[in-house]
Amino acid sequence: MFNMYTKLTTALSAFALLISGGAWGQCADGEFAVDFALTAGSYASEITWQLNDEAGNNIFSGGAPDGATWCLAEGDYTFIGSDSFGDGWNGAVATFTINGITTSFTVEGSTGSVVLSVSAAIPGCTDATASNYNADATEDDGSCCYGNVMSLNLFDSFGDGWSWAGDFGGVILNGDSTEFGGGSSLVIPLCLDTGCYTAEIVVPLYAGEASFNVTDAAGTVINSGAGFGSSGTFELFFFAGDNSCVVYGCTAEEACNYNMDANFDDGSCEYITCAGCTDEGACNYDMEATFDNGSCDYSCVGCLDETATNYCPDCTIDSEDCAYCEGAFAGILTVGGGSWDGEISWTLANSDSALASGGAPSSTTLCLAAGCYTFSMGDSFGDGWNQATYEFTDYAGNVIFSGDIDSADAGDGGSEGVDYLDLDGGCTFGCTDASACNYDMDAAFDDDSCDYGCIGCQDSAAANYDPNATLPGDCVYCDPGTFILTVDMFDSFGDGWSGAEYYLYNLSSGALEDSGSIATAFTGDGLSVGTDYVCLAPGCYNFQVLADIYPGEVSIELTDQFGTAYATVGAGQDYSLDFTLTGQCGFEGCTDPAGINYDPSASVDDGSCQLPPANDNVADAEALACGLSATGSIQYATDGEGLEGLEYGNDVLSAAGVWYVINSDADQQITVSTCDTPMNDIAAETDYATGTDIAIFTQDIDGALTCIATNGDGCATGFHSAIAWSAMTGMDYYIRVEGSGGSDFVISASCDPSVTTSPSNDECENAVAQVTGETFVGNLCG
Repeated sequence: MFNMYTKLTTALSAFALLISGGAWGQCADGEFAVDFALTAGSYASEITWQLNDEAGNNIFSGGAPDGATWCLAEGDYTFIGSDSFGDGWNGAVATFTINGITTSFTVEGSTGSVVLSVSAAIPGCTDATASNYNADATEDDGSCCYGNVMSLNLFDSFGDGWSWAGDFGGVILNGDSTEFGGGSSLVIPLCLDTGCYTAEIVVPLYAGEASFNVTDAAGTVINSGAGFGSSGTFELFFFAGDNSCVVYGCTAEEACNYNMDANFDDGSCEYITCAGCTDEGACNYDMEATFDNGSCDYSCVGCLDETATNYCPDCTIDSEDCAYCEGAFAGILTVGGGSWDGEISWTLANSDSALASGGAPSSTTLCLAAGCYTFSMGDSFGDGWNQATYEFTDYAGNVIFSGDIDSADAGDGGSEGVDYLDLDGGCTFGCTDASACNYDMDAAFDDDSCDYGCIGCQDSAAANYDPNATLPGDCVYCDPGTFILTVDMFDSFGDGWSGAEYYLYNLSSGALEDSGSIATAFTGDGLSVGTDYVCLAPGCYNFQVLADIYPGEVSIELTDQFGTAYATVGAGQDYSLDFTLTGQCGFEGCTDPAGINYDPSASVDDGSCQLPPANDNVADAEALACGLSATGSIQYATDGEGLEGLEYGNDVLSAAGVWYVINSDADQQITVSTCDTPMNDIAAETDYATGTDIAIFTQDIDGALTCIATNGDGCATGFHSAIAWSAMTGMDYYIRVEGSGGSDFVISASCDPSVTTSPSNDECENAVAQVTGETFVGNLCG
């Protein structure tokens, strides 16, 4: 049986507390002493209380914390507790004590009450045969217990009980539940027959604050628990009377020594002697094992059909997942083998979709039809695959294709790369964009040759009408008397602008004529290119560009429909525009079209023109002869031949240069040098280059240049250059000089006919044409 001596309720309910016994030493005859105490809790300022008599008259009142001893006459008194915030007393507890018996009370919500019954009678069990017989009791209160007197004691370290936000917290025993609604402790008296019991401990939240125990009549702790790591419902096992009902043993069903009769776990569970692989489909299945320890091995499981693409010759258990390839190419693609395989990604695709993808190390079974494929490679760190490779081999061990990111057909060799694979597909390269002028419907791979020059406005009434367009483009229509200013915008990184915008102002009226950015352009992709067409009347304007987080990526080219190229404007710059070249704006600048800084909008020359050297182009190469030297300058050179970036041997042409030409009048060794270039004289304010590079070219009949030698540091001292080569009779050699650290240099040439290779005209087909009046020196060496 399960008895409760006292039940605490809150809100609008009340409960009766019978207080009896002798009077306190200072109380008058007929009065009884009641010791009252109230703790503060977390929010003491919210707490108030009052004690009323049977007529409702207030006797005492106060706040928290508080304490007193009341002398009360016989009768019923109501203690009312309140909380101004309405969330309960948050750990505050009121206690009422008489003759050493203490009962607790708290408020949950905004108010609660308890009835205190003060009487001369002493309640208790008056049956001397009962386990809890009270010889001092004068009034039987029905609490007699004829079994074992026990106590289930609940504790909360925070002092707010176990229930939370309407969720039950407390104990369930033999179907009866007792809620621990508030306070720091709750004692539940029990009267139990001899035997074993299991109580359910319910803690919905903050289980770390909870602890509990079960004690017998002598106060001996039978079992206890505390500090759960998580909230929920837990079991508390205990016995009443004697422990003959307890069966000690292992209660974990998965343990090797599980005892199904045990009701108390003695910590003897072991998981070793019966552990093993319990999967009958595994290579190491252990029929004696009852506990699976995760050791199952499936390396012997695979396809046993020799005709399948995934046949496993070493397997002994059939996986029943054999695959059969109907394509022309079947095999295994392996990727990896480098020092940083975790950085690798790859995708194999055809023109329709991705067929396989993954990382490294990896092994993938493939079944491919004849056709055209791309193998795309990535490296997250951007430093290449570090000796990793990919290889696709058939089941006979033949390599069908292989490669790595470093040697890819396309890409940067570091972070990305693409190989183009032709598996008997007759794959060709060309333009694969159907919107391009040179679209090739038969091309499998795009070679970046797409041409969009034939796309343009085909309406002759439009301001941007293009009579040469063969595919329709966007048209712009301007009012009479206005013409098109074309604003071509670029971002070299291809990720759009980061703050840059342009604004076009009319200098006569101050009005804003137009504004825009690469993201809002009339045409373009919004990231790398964009074009706006602005209809403007001839006149004077100011074109302004705002700053950008990455100014080096931003550029804008201004042209008009008549073919005038005005300027290239960068981020944070502005340009004074004389639209249609009226000549009436009075803008200052370089007015010489030969200047590299020529400004077509300028009508007042300010002396700023930067004119390239006379020998800036190969067609204007300055003649040089054996035994002669010349002073030259690379200031304002333009690299009109586009040779900057050319690699030859260990040298790279890295700047614009000027040209010289020397004709060899014999088979001989020619040496060209800039070693005689003086050091700069600070007092004389000279501007000699501190370093020069020389490259030697020959020129074909069609004007094509072929580099035959380079030198970037051939002098005994300094960073100037000297280069010698074997020249052939009658051959023109073009000498390109570039430099840094200054503009001027000295170049010289020397010739030595005694040093040569076999005569260039040693064979009949290499005969040198003879010209009347010209003397040619030859040799018979070799």
